[in-house]
Amino acid sequence: MKKGILWAGVVLLVIGVTTAFWLYNMPHRKANAEPFVTLKATELYKSFEANEAEANENYLDKVIEVHGIVSSVSINQQGDQVILMQSNDPMFGVSCTMDKSMQDVKPGQSLYLKGICKGYLSDVVLTDCIYIKH
Repeated sequence: MKKGILWAGVVLLVIGVTTAFWLYNMPHRKANAEPFVTLKATELYKSFEANEAEANENYLDKVIEVHGIVSSVSINQQGDQVILMQSNDPMFGVSCTMDKSMQDVKPGQSLYLKGICKGYLSDVVLTDCIYIKH
């Protein structure tokens, strides 16, 4: 009886470690896939502000192309460039963490970016963003 419980525990441990290893080493999604939708930054922010649950259903974990006016440019703790696009709210907008830093991005500039939507905190968050030339 004790041997059966011990073997069951070992099997569960091996399954758990194998699953964790597989999830950790899964290929990372990139934003270079075809976009699910193309929106203005103001429209994307407004949809999350109006109904976050519905916007999550529509956009969460999907590649989105967004265009708008740069509100600010900063560097996060990981050293990645973060571009905040303007919305109708003066305090918040669409936060785009870039896959590779762009040079010479300035507030007031109009940009087209594509990234993976990660949801809504106080800003709509897009990660792994890439610059789209239009």
